[in-house]
This record gives sequence, structure tokens and C-alpha cells, in this order.
Amino acid sequence: MGLNFKTYLPESASYKGGKSKDDVSAGGKKLHKMSSNENPLGPSPMALRAVKENLSAISEYPSPMDLRFRKALSDFYKGELSPEQFITTNSGVANI
Repeated sequence: MGLNFKTYLPESASYKGGKSKDDVSAGGKKLHKMSSNENPLGPSPMALRAVKENLSAISEYPSPMDLRFRKALSDFYKGELSPEQFITTNSGVANI
């Protein structure tokens, strides 16, 4: 059994990333570029604090089953969802 690709895929245009700030004119106004998933505000203070508080563990691999994280998610939702109802992966592709 071979792979069946959609017939239009070979003719499809390839993805072109968002333009840089230098490539875009804002007419002298301050520009917040968000076309490539940028965050003009930077990381949140809570995220920075969490990173700083956990730097000593940065070299440790997380549990492959993510039980602690899935339990925290369950607690956040006040037990309406059990840890077993969460799927955690490194990316959406890994989930597929």
C-alpha cells in the first residue's frame, strides 16, 4: 500500500515567513510585529520568576508521562478533569 498524497500538494506554494520589522513601514508609528508569533511585551514577570526559581533543575529531563504536570492541570480545573484525561507532548506533531 503506497502513500496517497493530495494531487494539489506538489503545485502548492511553499510557506514564506513573516516580514522583518525592517521590511515593513509603519509611517513613523511604533510598530509591534506579530506576524511570526512575536510577543512585543516580552515574557511575563511570572514566567521570568518561575524560570529563575527553577534554574537549578534546567538540566533535568521531565518525566515522560508528565504525571506531576497533568496532576497540576487536574488540580487547576478543580478535579473536573482527571490527570489521565490530559495528553501532554513536546509538540502538536508528537501528539498526532
